[in-house]
Amino acid sequence: MSPERRILAGMILSAALTVDRILVPLAVAGRVAAIDALLAALPLDTATRAVARAAVLEREEEITTGIGGGVAIPHARVAGIDRPLLALGIVPDGLDFDAIDGEPVRLVFLCVAGAAQSPPAQPDGTGSDGDGSDAAGSTADGAHGG
Repeated sequence: MSPERRILAGMILSAALTVDRILVPLAVAGRVAAIDALLAALPLDTATRAVARAAVLEREEEITTGIGGGVAIPHARVAGIDRPLLALGIVPDGLDFDAIDGEPVRLVFLCVAGAAQSPPAQPDGTGSDGDGSDAAGSTADGAHGG
């Protein structure tokens, strides 16, 4: 990655993940409670937060977002959100997130993006997976694919 792209990526990340959205420690009893606490840290109205919660939990039911190495990245696309929003929870003692490696999660990154926000198109006109969806399988309308 070029130095310019690194600077841009850092600027985007710092705009999406502000200090008030970092919860240390995230003291919760389970992954649903973790998702709820992180959603509460985002600047969302009540209705949008409820839709985001349903979308994130639906995604978790499909397949865990506990990616291993102590990290989970619950995420969803939601209509009415105009920019990516991030929240980070740090769980010092670890949290069972049904991670793929079976280990407790200590970092939970919640990402909620707008339904119209999509990854850059590939030369064949599809998303990053080549099937019109992003890496998580979400299409621009918020539906989940493969």
